Amino acid sequence: SMNPVTATLDDARLMLSLPRTVGVDPATGDQIVAGVGKHGGYVAAGEVRAKLASPEAVFAVDVAEASELLAVARVAKAKRALSRGRRRRR
Repeated sequence: SMNPVTATLDDARLMLSLPRTVGVDPATGDQIVAGVGKHGGYVAAGEVRAKLASPEAVFAVDVAEASELLAVARVAKAKRALSRGRRRRR
């Protein structure tokens, strides 16, 4: 995590470059972006977001890693949707 008191001009420029484009998700064709939100680092493509291991990972994540994280997030989102649908039918 970056300390605002000790941050350098280069650190500030790096933070201002966010969100950054990572590339195109091969599974969907959506553009992948990486950024830092109130809950930490994330990658997003379309309507799907996935949490990164650390806020610093936002600068190192590549297309392959981001695609894998987003695929896992899509499966989890689909499972939640199915679960909600089953509860409503009862």
